[in-house]
This record gives sequence, structure tokens and C-alpha cells, in this order.
Amino acid sequence: MLAGMLVASPALAGDSRSPDNAWARLSGENTEERAHEIRDLSMEHDALVVKITNLEKRLGEESVQYQRDPASKIKDQLDLRDTERELKNNEAAADRLREGMKHEGKRLLDLSAHHVGNEKIASYYEKNQISFNNNALYFNATDGTRPRLDVGPGFTDADFFFEDGGNDLLVVLTTMDGQHMTLQLDDGYFAGFYHSNEHGKKVLTPLEN
Repeated sequence: MLAGMLVASPALAGDSRSPDNAWARLSGENTEERAHEIRDLSMEHDALVVKITNLEKRLGEESVQYQRDPASKIKDQLDLRDTERELKNNEAAADRLREGMKHEGKRLLDLSAHHVGNEKIASYYEKNQISFNNNALYFNATDGTRPRLDVGPGFTDADFFFEDGGNDLLVVLTTMDGQHMTLQLDDGYFAGFYHSNEHGKKVLTPLEN
């Protein structure tokens, strides 16, 4: 997997889960955030359906309470109408998020300094001769070559972190399944490409058979 993506592998610059992240501002909500919102909407949807069912049952039975207090029936009718409207809005919002996730993988990440929009990252790119062309991030290697990381549709989001006083740059990529891969650069030189958490820290992965 690593060889297929890598060709020739802190101080926070920005986190996609924060409104301060330049990439998040340009690309909008990432896949993880969309999935979390859909889960929340699904729970809300179920609660609204239960409420509608109970109101319809109560109104259909013409309870004794309505006979004693006709105003309570009007209140429940209005509540039913409002809840049905809320349910439609909920379903529309969930549909929009699902549609967005459907197209998420079709949009390639642009890791150029211009699109990332962070001065510190742009300065690091320029100082260490890092470039982004044709959906690939180019950097240096100690053997004098220019390896590249191909940023294909399998990646949905990118975060940047600095370590070692700003000498190391961690480019943390989120995959379609919500996992993370990190490219580590040391003064612009390739220093590693590995499975990580969302902050670029290495994580152990099960061995494949």
C-alpha cells in the first residue's frame, strides 16, 4: 500500500477539525465530520419519527383529555405539524451530506502552498524546495533524488503539523475509510511514511496475511 502511494515515505500548523485550518476553510467539512453529522441526524430522525407516531396515535384516539380540554388537541395538532416539518428538514440535510460524501472521493486534494493558504507552510515549502504538481507532492531525498507522494482520490483530507522547532513537517492524510497516513519531512528531506493517528503519531497496524 505504501509503495503504491509513495514513489522514488508538534507545533500545530492547523487541524482540519478546527476552524483555523486553511485546508478545512477551502475544502469544507471533511469526511469524518460529515459522517459524524449524519449519525447525529439519524438519531434525531428516529426521535422525530417516534414523536410523530405518538402524536398521531393520541390525536386518532380522541382521548378524554381532549374532551375536557379542547385547546390541548389544537396544541398537539400544531406540534405534529411542526414536528413533521422538522423531520422533512432533517431528511433533506442528511441527503445533502450523503450526496457530499458520495462526491468526496472524486475531488483530489491540492497540497500546493497557494491552496493550503498557510504562510508557515508556504515558507517551509520554499525554503526546502517542496513542490506540488500533477497531484503529487515532490520533496528531497538524501540520495539526491526527488521522490514524490501521489495524492490520489483515496485521500480525502490533509492536516499539517510542525515538529523539532519547525524543521520537521508532518503531512497527515486522511483516507477514504477514515484512517490516517503521515508523510514526515526533515528539512524537506523524506524521513518516513507511515500509518498514524490524526496528529501524525505512528500507530501499529495488524500484519496482513
